[in-house]
Amino acid sequence: MVQKSLSLDSNYPRLVWRFLAVFLCAAIAWTTGVGTIVNITSDSNPKVALGLSPNEPNALIAKVDAALSKANAGRRVLLSSSGDVKTALLGQAISPRALRQLALIADAKGKTAEARALMALSTKLSRRDFVAQ
Repeated sequence: MVQKSLSLDSNYPRLVWRFLAVFLCAAIAWTTGVGTIVNITSDSNPKVALGLSPNEPNALIAKVDAALSKANAGRRVLLSSSGDVKTALLGQAISPRALRQLALIADAKGKTAEARALMALSTKLSRRDFVAQ
């Protein structure tokens, strides 16, 4: 009688491949789920989206929009949100909302010509951005 050792078991390679397949499927499901939650909540609840993906451009823009829409938002809010808007522009193609926010920031800094140019570019990129018009 010959006994097989555990390390030479013929099912061992199958178990490794099955484990890898299950692990990869779980990783794909996780990233898909997180991406879906981030895309759904980026406009309505940017805090949740930024908690899952800190550099999500739409969530950063929505966060700055929410901060600007508060009743007592002023120059301080504009100047402190400059980094978020620039990060959003780095992570996404040219966004009219981000350009509009950069125009507001430039206006708060006293750079009127730059603000007008950015606002005009925002208007050209999105015909539906009523704030920029």
